[in-house]
Amino acid sequence: MVDRSGDEVIAALHQRLEVQRQNPELWLQLGLTYQVMHRWDEAMRCFQNALILRPIFFDAMFHQATLFMISGRFEEAIHCYRRALKIRRRSLEGWANLGGAYLKLDRLREARDSLLQALSLAPGEPGILTNLGTVLHKLGRHDEALAHWREALAVAPDFPDAWLNLGHALQELDRLDEAEVAFERVLTLRPEGAEAMTGLGIIAHKRQHYSSALKWYQAALQLKPDLAAAHYNDGLTRLCLGDFAVGWSQYEWRWRTDAFPPHGFTQPLWDGQMASGKTLLLHCEQGFGDSIQFIRYAAMVKERCGAVAVFCPPALERLFSTVHGIDHLASRSDRLPVCDLQIPLMSLAGTLGTSLANVPDRIPYLAVDEGWVDRFRGRLAPLSGIKIGLAWRGNPKHINDRNRSIDPRLFLEEWLTLPGYQFIGLQQEMTGDERQWCSGYAQFHEFSDALGDFADTAGLISSLDGVISVDTAVVHLAGALGRPVWVLLPKVADWRWLRDRTDSPWYPTMRLLRQTGDGGWGAVISRVAQLLQEIGTPEQFQEKKCTQ
Repeated sequence: MVDRSGDEVIAALHQRLEVQRQNPELWLQLGLTYQVMHRWDEAMRCFQNALILRPIFFDAMFHQATLFMISGRFEEAIHCYRRALKIRRRSLEGWANLGGAYLKLDRLREARDSLLQALSLAPGEPGILTNLGTVLHKLGRHDEALAHWREALAVAPDFPDAWLNLGHALQELDRLDEAEVAFERVLTLRPEGAEAMTGLGIIAHKRQHYSSALKWYQAALQLKPDLAAAHYNDGLTRLCLGDFAVGWSQYEWRWRTDAFPPHGFTQPLWDGQMASGKTLLLHCEQGFGDSIQFIRYAAMVKERCGAVAVFCPPALERLFSTVHGIDHLASRSDRLPVCDLQIPLMSLAGTLGTSLANVPDRIPYLAVDEGWVDRFRGRLAPLSGIKIGLAWRGNPKHINDRNRSIDPRLFLEEWLTLPGYQFIGLQQEMTGDERQWCSGYAQFHEFSDALGDFADTAGLISSLDGVISVDTAVVHLAGALGRPVWVLLPKVADWRWLRDRTDSPWYPTMRLLRQTGDGGWGAVISRVAQLLQEIGTPEQFQEKKCTQ
């Protein structure tokens, strides 16, 4: 229903403007009235008129920036807030909102500096402390973040936003009991808190209580049907359970979450239908391993389109040049052809109707140039015995890296002293500590100096008898090449490895070894050592059934 009082105010202001059209204050008042009524375009025109009449007008600039924030035009909001702050340097709202705009763009250091300016003007203000905690958490300064949220709650114990942010951070740090308390506190203060319900769903998933997780997500969606985080996490749980039919559609909500910035391609999204004569753009997203796993669909896509173009990171370009079905390959956007349609690589499984029964598992779907292998023959020739590639660390920026990566000191004594083996480092870069720890073992050989991109790593893996690795791009590369690979998984593994299985429908030569019980790598590392002791030939490495 239209707010008649708002219409009456607007009519009165227009009457006054007929007489005082050059009055910037009246244009500001009219813009604010439109803003309250959510008539954003009309509000913006009013603020612009006010600024034409008075170019140095703090209130008009400030509220114009607010409209840019509402419409998601964060760069323009930042520009406006910065201009406004030149007029009124000690504006608390200006610094606080500027920090919020920087946070939206993940310009974290600028967000931190702006929020610190705001905090200097209002020490102890809980909203500013809460946002500053979020920035510090994203910067990896977790203890400081937790301290800021707790300081906010000491001032305002019933501030639900601080409890919510605290819960999300504690959940990401796997401090699940504390996170649960925080989310439950949110629901006490805000019973319709769908975000807190989503957080409780994530906790249930991490505890492997998958049915409970789905119930929390659905409860959140009943209250807030467009809550992207609830849809997305519901999708992750369903994919983990093998419910691909629903899981893939829910997974598409990732693009509406804060964790996935827009990919920037404006062509229409391909729907999987025949597109003869059309050029389709496939573009990589997320990590290198994700791209390696889903590039398998290029040949299937080619059957439905005139031409297939692939946009990938430079580290994958030489490797992907061996994939069937790709007509154009580029790691720079200015080298792409004109494309009619586009689709992210990880949307292909859902678009093409992938289920557990029809996962495209024909391997290898990557090839290795003979020259890539030749680079390593001389270095590997003197090494006798079974040659196993090792990778123990993934991308440190991965949200679950603390659980999936391993300190190499945990396996040095059990693996690197086994007779009949030579271990080849597949880490592209080794830290000084890692190099020092491994240097005392004659059966370990570092090859990081020769690994410039994934084509180099593919050449090395193809020269080995097998690979043992944590969940990182190396396992996808080995699996896509059809090489034997053992994957060491945390207790709560990524969705693509499903539940409880020791094999993978995505990679027939892969074996999965999972943490059990209370978690921890000790039992998994000992199990690998036992399996290696039972192997006498390279062929047995591939054939060995890794039952747990």
